[in-house]
Amino acid sequence: LKVAPEHSCDEVLRLMGKPSFALFEEFEGKFDEACRRAGREYYLVPYFISAHPGCTLEHAVKLTEYLVARSWQPRQVQDFVPVPLTASTALYVAGQDVRGRKVHVPVGRREKRLQAALLQYYRAPNAKAITEYLQTRGRKDLLKSLQRIWSGNRGRGRR
Repeated sequence: LKVAPEHSCDEVLRLMGKPSFALFEEFEGKFDEACRRAGREYYLVPYFISAHPGCTLEHAVKLTEYLVARSWQPRQVQDFVPVPLTASTALYVAGQDVRGRKVHVPVGRREKRLQAALLQYYRAPNAKAITEYLQTRGRKDLLKSLQRIWSGNRGRGRR
């Protein structure tokens, strides 16, 4: 079942106009239970979005930590693209939420690429940029976990 939690940080989800991530986790539990009762093996295929207005690199790292902890390797990741007449585009253009509070707007090729890379942390081409960023942030713990994943993916081809 394809689902769109889009992010795991409630602050970002609020700006997207989505409910708390706890609701997705509740749904996931009910879905798993329904599959068990039915004696069927079905899976959720989550969709995530990177570089949404209000999403900082720290939020992207938190989502990466969640994905790594779950052993999820999402293939359905989209970089935010402003679309006319949407609340998200208004956030993007204004740089503030509806209450007038300033929100971070990821701009520039480097940050947007890094946010997308963090969501697809398991892909070898993303390793260099992620490593450099995590080293500057002193995140040796997460980097060590990712290095184990990268070394385990060698020889498996492009993912």
